[in-house]
Amino acid sequence: MLPIVLFYGLISGVFAFGKQAVLYVQPFFLTSSRLPFAGCILVAFSYYTHRYTTAFTRKSIYFLGLYGITLFIGDSFRFTGMVAIPAANAALVSSTGPFVTAFSSHFLLNERLTIKKIAALILGFLSVIPLIISNLSFIPAGKTSEEIAFGYMAAFISVLGFVGSAYSLKVLTSRFKFPALFAAGVGTIIGGVVGITVSLLCETWNPLPITSLHEAFPYLMMLFIGHNIIGYSIFSYLISKYPVSLVSLGQLTLPLFTALIRYAFFGDTIPWVFCVSLVVLSCAFYIFYTETKRQLMSPCPQD
Repeated sequence: MLPIVLFYGLISGVFAFGKQAVLYVQPFFLTSSRLPFAGCILVAFSYYTHRYTTAFTRKSIYFLGLYGITLFIGDSFRFTGMVAIPAANAALVSSTGPFVTAFSSHFLLNERLTIKKIAALILGFLSVIPLIISNLSFIPAGKTSEEIAFGYMAAFISVLGFVGSAYSLKVLTSRFKFPALFAAGVGTIIGGVVGITVSLLCETWNPLPITSLHEAFPYLMMLFIGHNIIGYSIFSYLISKYPVSLVSLGQLTLPLFTALIRYAFFGDTIPWVFCVSLVVLSCAFYIFYTETKRQLMSPCPQD
């Protein structure tokens, strides 16, 4: 479990510093400008370490495309949400991912969803409601209630995107026997191409969708190295070694790390309602984790 927690400690920087990046870079371009380069590095490293070659099939190409598209959705809508809502709140919404993953895995990967997990799933989704209500009740200057509501909607769409990418990568590594880094690299390149196309259609290029390259560059490099290169590599390893639901479990640490980083580096406050939501989410995670552990230890778990 420790490697999973450390991974999400690293990934929390995406929220903490990504919030600053969207002040200068439009969300779709912020994602698509990183993905193709990261994908090429992952493919090159995979080939160097494994000398892997494969004959692509129609089904494997389908899942590579699905991985790329869902990865782009997950990453870009995360930044879209943070245009309007605090980084820690976006991270807390993202932490509901394990419950969506568990629900999806029940049907797609035959990872059994028990009654206790259903209870944890409901509790997990209820945990973010006070945060959303509080945010809508005290609207920051320069924002509207519609923008904030759309921000939370985008954050939830991001969760669905990352669930889809995790499922696709699991299929590619288990069914088609792709090395995790190779599959992630090819899919990431595809996601980048899709992202550039979407950015050209939806965002203002003058000449790029960046208002201040000088301000944006440090954050772009931080996201590229910490998230796309190091983070994707670790995630690919974890998703091939552990059950999807267990890897997703570590997302509990995301809002905590994000809130602490934002407080330390940018002076963001940590409201009490955020702490309440985090405690409720932690309870849901505890129920979920203990039930997952019981299922892993028992060959025939019972409700």
